[in-house]
Amino acid sequence: MNIVLVYPSKRAPKFGVPLGVASIAAVLRRENHNIFIADLRYESESYLTSLLKTKNPEMVGIYSSTETAPGVLDIGKEVKALLPNTCLVVGGPHATVAHDYFLKDENFDVVIDGEGEIAIVELADAIEKNKPLKKIRGILWKDKSGKIIKNEHGLYVEDLDTLPFPAYDLFPSIKETLKTPSNWMNLLPFTHVYAARGCPFHCTFCQPTLFSTFGKKIRKMSAPKVFELIKYLKDDYKVKEIFFEDDLLLNRSWKSWIYEWTNLVKKDRMDLRWWGQSRANSSTHEMLEFAKKRGCYLVMAGIETGSPEVLKFYDKRITPDNIRNLFSMCKKLDLLTIAEIIFGAPVETYAEAKKTVNLMKEVKPDSISICILTPYPGTHLYEWLKDNNVRFEQNLEKVDRSYQTKRIESPLTLDQIYSLIQETRIAEPSLKYISTRKYYRDAYFKKIQNLIENKEYNKANHLLLATASAPIKKQLVKYYYKNPDSTVLNAFKRLLSHDSVPMQYNETNT
Repeated sequence: MNIVLVYPSKRAPKFGVPLGVASIAAVLRRENHNIFIADLRYESESYLTSLLKTKNPEMVGIYSSTETAPGVLDIGKEVKALLPNTCLVVGGPHATVAHDYFLKDENFDVVIDGEGEIAIVELADAIEKNKPLKKIRGILWKDKSGKIIKNEHGLYVEDLDTLPFPAYDLFPSIKETLKTPSNWMNLLPFTHVYAARGCPFHCTFCQPTLFSTFGKKIRKMSAPKVFELIKYLKDDYKVKEIFFEDDLLLNRSWKSWIYEWTNLVKKDRMDLRWWGQSRANSSTHEMLEFAKKRGCYLVMAGIETGSPEVLKFYDKRITPDNIRNLFSMCKKLDLLTIAEIIFGAPVETYAEAKKTVNLMKEVKPDSISICILTPYPGTHLYEWLKDNNVRFEQNLEKVDRSYQTKRIESPLTLDQIYSLIQETRIAEPSLKYISTRKYYRDAYFKKIQNLIENKEYNKANHLLLATASAPIKKQLVKYYYKNPDSTVLNAFKRLLSHDSVPMQYNETNT
């Protein structure tokens, strides 16, 4: 059976392979279905139209987050206009927590409720063989009269080793996708992976959506399976860096598991650079030191705020001292850091928000990811706002991750939030500071080197001309003489001409 899977473009993050879509594609292909993917971040709307016309799929599945939901409705309308008899399915976090948003739309037939690999295979089998849908766990659907029927909640994949690798090869623009970084420190090609599912924590802006999708129980791939996935990505896609997006990767209790798969990487003599997430109170110096020895170079932490009061509101169950301790350990170990923070909580005054800015200036992350608080349907935050009659943006057309709008009525004005964001950005390290620290300099140099190898000369030139650091330039001179390109050399000459420390170069070496 022909099946088309769609990843929308409107408000979707540009970097990374959509692993949910890739996993669904893989399990359907294993059942001998013909799978075609339209990743609309990279493919045009006309590509999708052509795919629908030429493949005439019996089922079309679309991924939806809250940000992409309005665009998903538009895609659904287009699909049904071309193929009125195809089964139109939607899955993803927004479909899981807001079923009616799609099922009340005339175009959608089925919603996948929660984790989708088991349900989608059974659904495809039922469609192909014209079997009833009432026994398929994990779906909501409309009968011929239009009545919405909710089946029993779906099953989780208890053993993640039974899943095939995500179907990277089915994405038409996979090479371009893997060359899109998530931050300035990434080596390309770069990708992210999930080696585990489930989260036991209770952050108000996130839960219980994650519980509904993946459950509270932590399920991990076995170490050999993780190694096989890494080897596949290295061999087939020449990936140089992997981000393990699992919430608890650097938790002290995961050490033995990390030891197992990194030991297999080491035995294979594989050159792997990787990074992961840590809660502020879950890692130890011993754990981080071990991770670094095994190839980890970067730690990302969702600290959200420097205010104890706001941390309590978010139910983070961490303290500012936990945050200080984590970043202090990382600095001592020369591990790069990313801090994720949020402004705009309904209990956050300007004085409380300044505590976040001051904490960032104190712990000095290497990169800071900043969001304005967004209440997603299905979360404790969303329900708290409704229960307490706090006004917030409910028009999904205006819900995104940009800084353009304030989503919640709060003590902070939008101008104050902009000011706080700007002040926080100043806490990030300058290029001058980067040049004085070896671990910064190495990451920065590798970034420029990677841009050149991928012939992204404009970006390389921009980074070259942005710094006046002689140590970086000396390394670059050596590299460029081995890899000459007139565009880069011209940029480099301009760079040298502005250098306060004269450096000699010999054009005959090129």
